[in-house]
Amino acid sequence: MEVLLFDTETNGYLEQSTELHCLVIKNVNTKETVRYNDQPGGIPLAVGLKRLEDAEIIIAHNAIEFDVPVLRKLYPNIKIDDKRVLDTLVMARLIYPDTYDKDQKLVLAGKLDKALVKRHSLKAWGQRLGEHKADYDGGFESWNLPMEDYCEQDVHTLGVLYLHLLTKQCSPSALRLEHDVRWIITRQEKFGFPFNVVKAAALYVKLSKRKIELEGACKEVFKPFYVRDGKTSEGKGSRRTQVEELGLDYKRPLYEGKGKEKKQVGYYYKTMDYTDGVPYTKVKLLEFNPGSRDHIANRLTKLFGWQPKEFTNSGKPEINETVLESLVYPQAKVLQEYFLVDKRISQLAEGNQAWLKKEKDGRLYCRLNTMGAVTSRMTHSEPNLAQVPAVKKNKNGEVLWGDEGLYGADCRELFEAPKGMVMVGADASGLELRALAGYMAKWDGGKYIITVCEGRNEDGTDIHTVNQKALGIDSRDTAKTFIYAFLYGAGDEKIGVTLYNSKGTKARRQGREAKDNFTNRIPAIGKLIQAVQKAAKKKGWIKGLDERAIPIRSAHAALNTLLQSAGAIIMKRALVILDDSLKVWWVPGVDYEFMANIHDEWQIACIPEIADEVGRLAVQAIKESGEFYDFKCPLTGEYKVGTNWKETH
Repeated sequence: MEVLLFDTETNGYLEQSTELHCLVIKNVNTKETVRYNDQPGGIPLAVGLKRLEDAEIIIAHNAIEFDVPVLRKLYPNIKIDDKRVLDTLVMARLIYPDTYDKDQKLVLAGKLDKALVKRHSLKAWGQRLGEHKADYDGGFESWNLPMEDYCEQDVHTLGVLYLHLLTKQCSPSALRLEHDVRWIITRQEKFGFPFNVVKAAALYVKLSKRKIELEGACKEVFKPFYVRDGKTSEGKGSRRTQVEELGLDYKRPLYEGKGKEKKQVGYYYKTMDYTDGVPYTKVKLLEFNPGSRDHIANRLTKLFGWQPKEFTNSGKPEINETVLESLVYPQAKVLQEYFLVDKRISQLAEGNQAWLKKEKDGRLYCRLNTMGAVTSRMTHSEPNLAQVPAVKKNKNGEVLWGDEGLYGADCRELFEAPKGMVMVGADASGLELRALAGYMAKWDGGKYIITVCEGRNEDGTDIHTVNQKALGIDSRDTAKTFIYAFLYGAGDEKIGVTLYNSKGTKARRQGREAKDNFTNRIPAIGKLIQAVQKAAKKKGWIKGLDERAIPIRSAHAALNTLLQSAGAIIMKRALVILDDSLKVWWVPGVDYEFMANIHDEWQIACIPEIADEVGRLAVQAIKESGEFYDFKCPLTGEYKVGTNWKETH
């Protein structure tokens, strides 16, 4: 049987395509290249399509997202098994999760366009490998010879890339997993996530009104202020002038007459004397703008003596939600809410990736790069649903709405189940801590696993109370915040601020001491960190659960990289296990379909009568994923059934 490289040219993108113009196939072993088209004298497309059906393996770049789906769309009876498709886009992303450093060198050498840095397009790979992909400027409305020449050159570049990738170390298990995941996610992208436009518009109105109110409140708190208006001028010559010339608004109404006959006839201005030899600077009066970070930084420093710790690349003080939340000044609270409301408006309606702008036919068709992060975690765009705020609850478990709940519930209820279906939300329980415990088992014999899985808050044996005692602090909640900051590679100062609300040098010292105390009292964590950092320093990468190479960008990020990659691989394996289980009984896209895959969470649409079974199988898939990789810490999950995202997570 043949192993074939191929490329297609159609009359549009996948959704718009109605005609296949040409198909070019190259046999990997014989190197023979054949063109297929339905033009007079050409070899018919049907012959080429039959070769693809009969081949052992067919290879294309972006095969899963375009070439195979477009063939299935235009030729519904074509028989192509997913397992026989090798996508070099998936393969390249797996083997080269981080091309940035090498790409920069190629750019400096004039061998790679700057716009192609970190890209995995065939054009980018053609330049990297010195086999430039041809350009084609003609239209795609109908077949033409230059188009077919362009298609053949793409197949040639594809062959060079494929042979290059074959020379690199690649885990077969990881490669199969990533192909399976890409097929599922491609279905998800096509299915979309139903979005309630009517409710979204109402929320937009509500937020817009609140923003206007907050603008007024901010201007009440922060009065107009003077700023320099130009350079300092030398005082040459003594003279008298109206203050308006200096930029100061001292204009007053000028009246004539008295009593009923008094009327305004103009204005007069306060005067000021210039003194020879005395320099002066014009100033202007500014109304405070809460949307201006420069205005906020000016008022905070001038009125309260605020000393910023973080700065932008241009050297200005960093102003964001995190910075504002850390301020103790009561006046900053109104700014915090203003920033929050402004951010939600941007996400909902006014930003470039706003949900209302991206909605199409009542759904959001979000894009996922299944290996967008160097850890192999998925990344999201068009829009990024990983940034939809979470639902907040009070101590009694009641949902918080509006500002009190950071508008999380208000936003999540906009994402709904399709008509006639319900939503099943499932996620892994404590995945980061279970991953940590699993890796620590080598040094503590599974002690941390028992704490994570069996510890109880009621008797102080739960993981956060154990960590609290190891840190020697009074608050369990603070210990909970600490451990996640620690796992995500927070620096000494961040840890000091988290634990002791200290600042600057003191925060860095206290944070460093807290880390040392924590790793000394739980030695297995310290030993794990040392082992990961040692491997990263020696090779620049670590081995993932399925033998894939995970690059380490810096020593302090080594532990986080290890745990995040483990979580990503576990959830991908669980996704494939779940989908295989569901397909035994039901049809994807009809009885069920994935609508969101966000880190350790799935949102699944399904017909109502199978909802609980889908949830049960989801939890089972998470358990089986850990067993598949012989992971030391048992994994589990939980699920909820509802009609919108607020109810299911």
